Amino acid sequence: MNETLADDLGLRVIGPVEIEETYQHLDDLVAGLSSMTKDERVEAVAGLLGARWLPRLSALAREDGGAWDAYLVRLRGSRGLASAVDQLRRRVRAEGRGLRLVGEKVAAPLAGVPDGWRAPPGWRVDASGIWGPDPMTDDLVQLSTVPLAPVGRLLDVDTGDHHVRLSWPGWAGHYERTVRQSVTVDGRSLVATLGDRGAGVTSRNASALVGYLEAALATNAARLPVELVASRCGWVSTPRASGFLLGGRWYGSGSVALQVDPGGGEEQVVEAVATSGTWDGWLASMSTAADCPDVHLAVYASVASVLVGRLGTARGWVVDWSGETSQGKTTALRVAASVWGQPVDGRMLQSWRLTVSRAEGVAHLLSALPLILDDSKNARSSRDVAGLIYQHSQGQAKGRAKPGAGSQAVGLRRSATWSSVMLSTGEQSAVSFTEDAGSRARCLCLVGPPLRSDRQARELTLGVLEHYGHLGARVIERLAGYSADDWRRLGESYRQSVEGWVGSLAEVGAVAQRLGALLALLEVARDVAEAVGYPEPPEGVEPLTRAAEAVRAGGEDADRPLAALRAVCELATRHQDAFDDGNARSDAPSGGYLGRWEGDEIGILPRVVDEWLARAGYDAGIRARWRERGWLLQRGRDWTLKRQVGTRRVRLLVLTPEAVAAGF
Repeated sequence: MNETLADDLGLRVIGPVEIEETYQHLDDLVAGLSSMTKDERVEAVAGLLGARWLPRLSALAREDGGAWDAYLVRLRGSRGLASAVDQLRRRVRAEGRGLRLVGEKVAAPLAGVPDGWRAPPGWRVDASGIWGPDPMTDDLVQLSTVPLAPVGRLLDVDTGDHHVRLSWPGWAGHYERTVRQSVTVDGRSLVATLGDRGAGVTSRNASALVGYLEAALATNAARLPVELVASRCGWVSTPRASGFLLGGRWYGSGSVALQVDPGGGEEQVVEAVATSGTWDGWLASMSTAADCPDVHLAVYASVASVLVGRLGTARGWVVDWSGETSQGKTTALRVAASVWGQPVDGRMLQSWRLTVSRAEGVAHLLSALPLILDDSKNARSSRDVAGLIYQHSQGQAKGRAKPGAGSQAVGLRRSATWSSVMLSTGEQSAVSFTEDAGSRARCLCLVGPPLRSDRQARELTLGVLEHYGHLGARVIERLAGYSADDWRRLGESYRQSVEGWVGSLAEVGAVAQRLGALLALLEVARDVAEAVGYPEPPEGVEPLTRAAEAVRAGGEDADRPLAALRAVCELATRHQDAFDDGNARSDAPSGGYLGRWEGDEIGILPRVVDEWLARAGYDAGIRARWRERGWLLQRGRDWTLKRQVGTRRVRLLVLTPEAVAAGF
């Protein structure tokens, strides 16, 4: 057939010149394999499946089968090419039998893939779907009518987990979805994740698509640079990127994207970290309650959350509003939530109805953003409130086990972590649910209505539901641009503020002094917020003074050892007649002596002290705190001393004069 006739028929003639070029190309390819990487070798073999070389290889196989087989043997002997060469053999054989003529019609180009993206050797991917090798024959068969393609490789900066971004055309446009790599290597997971998303994945083709996705990733590895992702918001610092991930927005150098499981509760929460309305609209809404110190404190505490992990402070703080219902507590939380996103239930605002494990998950997902919980009376139990306050103050979820692997019978799950501020409301103070002194020392308890009127509450609520997310974005844009010197100066300002607050709270007690660090954090957060446009409170409105007064008022209650001592002293006073006072008496008390109380010295039977502590809601271990403060007399290492009680000498816990002075 001459070339003119071939052109008229739309066919292509493979002549001696083309065959000679093919020999030369194969010789060059085989000679260069030793200097190539594995990916480069796979890429080179894949190039033989293109429109230029595949017809020529088919003609070469027909005319000089021995030479073709020799080339295949030499190619297959190169490490990592066995599968690719087997696919090449099948495609050339199918081309020689005329099967390629079925696909000669030019298909629409594949959309949504990077430039240079290629189907793996032995596969065909175009707008009509995915075609792969039939395991029973050498023919290509259609596996899916949807051209699903891997178009991105992602690496989690925290865990090192791998993720894959998939792309496909759907009913309402083009879709992209990022999934864990474990999904792409397991047929059941692939169906569970993509089966209802129009990606062409079914239980019948899932196992074949797993092989296709693996091959496509390997073929296009050089065209899909590894992107960095994180499964939570907050600060990120790696050699390749440094900054803050605010929902789906990245602020800083390099680039990090947020990656959460598609369609899950995490996606619902992070979607709420967004903006709506305008900055001026939010400021106008806030102006309706500018005369309320607690509203400003809600903003300061929300902004302070992103500073917790950067200023060397504790991992978790709590700011709590308590008081009667319908006094604006929830509105204060909506204000705090509106700093970062949508201030509605189930979004930035969560209910205390959630389980402890979900609360830990949300805290980890938000990471540096505040955990905001409304109305503690809705908690499933008081233990849940106490447990979550404790866990949040530690900045880490409970440690949990998992089935072991290999010789390890039991493994350990990776614990969720965070560094943030929790904001809470309830009819009773959050610390009333816990006896843990450490948790109480990290909780600022604001008692009373945050707002002055119902009108303020209504106007403020309507305003922040329409306008939100702007202050947080401004704060992060500023902080993400800080240099090391800027952070050093901010840290020094924070430390100086801590010293000032701790000194001013010295007379209130140790717990109040520890809360001085939180007051300093709020002060720095105020300065940062005002630097990006948040207005100063009107004259006479002093939010930090209000917070300091709350610390002073709660200092004694937060001092659990002192409160326990006073509870014991109060019970001793009630039962003073049951103490031996050193004066002779004709008969012992009906219930027996409780100890000896002579002058300023009070000694109590240890079992009685433990019973009274338990009755007042304290653990007997608090006696160790008394010893640390020097409130118990000791002789050597013995913390119980013998005293005459009635007719016998018995061992008692004897309070020091300092303890007696503090307890009464």
